[in-house]
Amino acid sequence: AQSGDLLFIPETGHNIKGDFLKFYNNAKDPKLAYGYPITEQITSKDGKTVQYFQRARFEAGKDSQGNLQVRLTAIGQATYKPDSQIIIDNPAGCQSFNTGYRVCYAFLEFFNANGGAAQFGNPISPFESRNNIIVQYFERARFEWRPDRPQNQRVVIADLGRIYFDQLGENAAQLKPVAPQDATINPVL
Repeated sequence: AQSGDLLFIPETGHNIKGDFLKFYNNAKDPKLAYGYPITEQITSKDGKTVQYFQRARFEAGKDSQGNLQVRLTAIGQATYKPDSQIIIDNPAGCQSFNTGYRVCYAFLEFFNANGGAAQFGNPISPFESRNNIIVQYFERARFEWRPDRPQNQRVVIADLGRIYFDQLGENAAQLKPVAPQDATINPVL
């Protein structure tokens, strides 16, 4: 079930293929940024060809010249609901963005080290407290501060892929693992 255009992920029992696989592999650290696939390529309830990952949703569409393009769904923006704001304001440890929000300290280090706005989009929320965890939303992600983790692993990307899957009311049967021998290369992507 492995080829240059197909990768089976045994951890979740799903494949990544074609242009979605190329897009996945173009990330600096795809497992960190996107996690593992939790569905195959599907037609979503919103009519798009998509694939859900633990921390992202890829969607296929046409660019302005009509060429096929894979992009990330703005799942941070789609799942964000304001919560208890935490005031963190230190110009020396923060960077301001045109959205009116700042990214600071470890979140800023993580953001810059892992692709910045090109990967995550711009910040769309202040720092907030959710279930005793400090979080900040970006257009395509949510960062969480986990003080119980080792020093260089305290910032994590939330698993918004499944949250968005459920929010859209996608068919839960799409989450079921597939056998690697069932993997086929989809010529459309």
